Amino acid sequence: MLKINKILSKKIKSPLSLRGLFPFCHSRFPFCHSRESGNPSPPVIAREQSNRRNLNLSGFSLIELMVAVAILAMAIFGIFQAYTVGFMSINDAKERTIATNYMQETMEEIVGLPFETIGDNLAITGEPIISNPKFKKTIYLEYNIEDSPQLKKVNVMIEWGESKHVHGSTVVYDSQAPSESSEIGYVILIANPYYILPNDESTLTAIIKDKNGNTMTSWSEGTFNFKISNSQDLDGNTIGDTLGNLVPSAKTPVNGSANITFNSSGDVEGLATIEVTLSTDQGDFKDNVILHITYAGVYINLTADKQVLDADGIDTAILTASVVDAGGNVVIDPTTKITFTITEGYGTLSSPTTKTTSEEDGTTSIEVTSSSTPGKIKVTATALSLIADYVYIISTSDEPIPVQIEMIADPPNIYNNDSSQITVQILDQFENPIAYNGTIDFIQDIEIGSIDSVTFDGTGNSMTTQFIPISGYSGTVTITAQSQAEDVFTDSVVITVSNQPVAIFLSSEGVLYADSGNSTITIKAEIVDAGSNLVSSYNGEVTFYIAEGFGLFSDNSSNSIVTAINGIAEISLKSTSDVPGDVKIQANANGLTGDLITVTAYGVPYEVRVSPDSNIDVGDDSELTVGIYDSVDNPVPFEGLVELNMSPTGLGILDETTLYFKGETTQTTNFHATNPGTVVITPTASYNNQALGLTTATIIIEEVVISINLVEDSINAGSQYFNFDISVSGSSLIVEEMIVSWEGYANNQKLTQIIINGNLVFTGAERKSGETSDIIDTTLGKGDSTVELLFNTHVNIVDNSFDVSFVCSNGETYTINEILP
Repeated sequence: MLKINKILSKKIKSPLSLRGLFPFCHSRFPFCHSRESGNPSPPVIAREQSNRRNLNLSGFSLIELMVAVAILAMAIFGIFQAYTVGFMSINDAKERTIATNYMQETMEEIVGLPFETIGDNLAITGEPIISNPKFKKTIYLEYNIEDSPQLKKVNVMIEWGESKHVHGSTVVYDSQAPSESSEIGYVILIANPYYILPNDESTLTAIIKDKNGNTMTSWSEGTFNFKISNSQDLDGNTIGDTLGNLVPSAKTPVNGSANITFNSSGDVEGLATIEVTLSTDQGDFKDNVILHITYAGVYINLTADKQVLDADGIDTAILTASVVDAGGNVVIDPTTKITFTITEGYGTLSSPTTKTTSEEDGTTSIEVTSSSTPGKIKVTATALSLIADYVYIISTSDEPIPVQIEMIADPPNIYNNDSSQITVQILDQFENPIAYNGTIDFIQDIEIGSIDSVTFDGTGNSMTTQFIPISGYSGTVTITAQSQAEDVFTDSVVITVSNQPVAIFLSSEGVLYADSGNSTITIKAEIVDAGSNLVSSYNGEVTFYIAEGFGLFSDNSSNSIVTAINGIAEISLKSTSDVPGDVKIQANANGLTGDLITVTAYGVPYEVRVSPDSNIDVGDDSELTVGIYDSVDNPVPFEGLVELNMSPTGLGILDETTLYFKGETTQTTNFHATNPGTVVITPTASYNNQALGLTTATIIIEEVVISINLVEDSINAGSQYFNFDISVSGSSLIVEEMIVSWEGYANNQKLTQIIINGNLVFTGAERKSGETSDIIDTTLGKGDSTVELLFNTHVNIVDNSFDVSFVCSNGETYTINEILP
C-alpha cells in the first residue's frame, strides 16, 4: 500500500487525463474523458482543449488508474490461476507415479511367492504404507480365472487423498512341474480357510518344495510335526488358551505333502499360529500360518441385480454390499462404511461412493450407470479391515463388437520335437465369433519355444499359428494371447512338453492279501523318457498281462488294455486265491520297452500285537513294538490305523496313541512311566470292517528308590589323594554340591580338587573339612562312577576316615560314611 501511495503522489497531475495509459485518448476523441454530469457544450470543449495543451502529458486520471489496476489484477489472477493449476497437475502426476510404483512393487512381491501361498492370507484393505502413510494399500484376489484352478488374479489398489487411486492386476500362473531334485529347498504351510468361526475347522497342508519352487512329489520320507506355537486374542495379546487342537499332530509326507485338521475349541476368538517342522537328514525345515478365529465380519459380499447393461450411458444396475463372517453370515452390528470404486472399464457410480451399512439388514446399495463404451465394468467394494469383493458387469450394445479372445491348443500335450497348433478366435459380447482388425501377440510365462503373432485384417474371426518348443525342454508353459490394442480380453492355454517316451515303469500301490477276490491294489504304468522322467503328453494304449500267479484285473480278465492319461495308465488287481503267493504283472505298449513286477499276496491280517511286557521304574521309558500278523503267525504289511489304549490311565504317557500304517509290518512307539502301578496297553485295528484279534502288553512300574553306595574294594589312595567307585541305583542324579569331612583335621588341612569320571568338577578355593564345594555340571548316571579327592600336603590320607555327601538337584542329599583309604 505504501508503494501505491507513492505512485499516486508522483503521477496524478490531472485526474481527468487518460493519456498516460491510453495514447489514443486525445482531442479528436471527445468520448475519452470524465465528467460529473451532462454533456459538455462547445465552449467548454474548446476550453478543455485549450487547457489540455498546458497539462503534463505524463499524468493519469483516476479512471485511467482504476482501469489499469483492474487489468493488472486480471492478469495477475490469470497468471496465479495458471500457476496453481499447473502446480496441482504436476503434484498429482508426481503422486500418481509414486502410487503406481507402490502398486507395481506389491504385485512383483506377490508374484514371487509360491503359487499355493497366494490366498486370503495376503488380503488387506486400506493399510498405510509404512514408509509413506499418505498412501494406503488394498490387496484382494480372484480365483479360478477362466475356470482354471491354475490361475489366480492379484488385484492391488493404492489410494491417497479424498478419492484418488490407482488400480492394477496381474494373473499368476501355477507353472510348477514335478520336481526331479533330491535336495529340499523349503517347506510351505497353507490353510483352507484362513478365517474360521469358533467351533469350526480348517485344513492345513504342508508341502515340500525344491529350490526352484517345484513340489517334490516323489518325497515320502521324514515326518511333518505340527504344533500351535502361539495363541493371541484379536488384539494381539498372548493368551494361555491354545484355541484348538491339531489332528493328527504328526504325519509322514506322501508325494511331498501332508494334510491335517485344526479344530477350533469352544467359543474363544483369537489368532492361532500353526507351525510345521519337517525333520530330515538334510536338516529341519519350518513354516507357519496364522488362523483367524472370530465371529466378527471378515469379508464384503458384493452382488448386482443384473449382470448386463446397455452401453447407452443410461442403463443402471443396483449393487448391494454387506459384511459377512467366516461362515458367510451377514454381520449387522456394528455398521460399516463401504467404499465403491470402478477399478476397470467405464461407468459412473451414484454419489456418495462411501456408504454405511443399514442397522436393519446390514446392507448398503449404490447405482452404477453404463457408459456409451461397450465392455466390462469392474466395481470393487472395500472397507477397513475387511477383505474386498468385486463384481463384473458387461456393458454391451445391440451391435456386436469384439470383446474376447478364445484360444485352443491342439494338442495341449506334445513331445519336444513336435508342435502344437494354436487357434485364436475373436468373440463378441454374445460369445459368437466376429470379424476383427488387429494384431494378437503371444506371451509365454517361461520362454521355452517360439510362436508368431497373428494379424486379423477385418474379414476373418479365426487364425492359427504354431508353438514350437526348444529342443530338450520338458515341462509346462502357459501362453497368453493379448491384443496389441488392448481392446479385447486375453485368454490363455497351458501346453505340456515332454521328451520322447521310451519305456514303461510299473509299480503297485497298496497291499494285496490272499483273500479270494476281496482285496485289491492298483497297478500303475508310467510312461517315461530316457532319463526315467514321466512323459505326461503320452495318451496311448497300455496292455497289462498277468504273467504268473492267481489274480484278475478289474474287468475280470488276465489281459486288459487301458488308455493312458497324461502318461499314466492304472488298473486294479485282485487276488483270486486264499493262499499267499506272488503274482507277476507285465505291461507293454507299442514301440516302448515293457516292464515286469512281482506283487506278493500276503496272508490276511488276523491279529494286532503290542510287545514286550516289561518291568521299569518311574521315570524310565519302554519302547513298544506294534505289529500285524496273519493266522499262521507271519508278520504282514498293513494299511490302516492302530489305536493304543492304556488301562488305567495316569500311570504314564504314550508318545502316540494312533499309529498310521502305510504298508509296514511293524511300528514302534514309546511309553514313559510317571507313577508306580501296572498298566496294560491294548491295541485295536480292523481289516475289511472286521476287528482283528489282539495281544496286549503289560508294564509293571515300580517306585524308584534312589541310592548311592560305595563299591567294595574300589578305594585307591596316595599321599595326597584317594579315589573310590560309587554305584547309583534308581535314577540318574544331578550333583550340585559336595561336602567332604574327615577326622583329626586342623585349619591347614584342606580339600583342593574333586574329579568325577575323569572330569574336574571342583577347583579353586580350598575347602576345610565339612565345608560345601560347588560342583560344575555333573550328572551321575545309573551304575558305577569314579570319584577322586585331592588334598594339600597337610592331610594324612591313610588310616583316616572320610564322609562324602552328594547334594543333588532333586533336593536330596546322599552320604557315604566312613570311607577308609
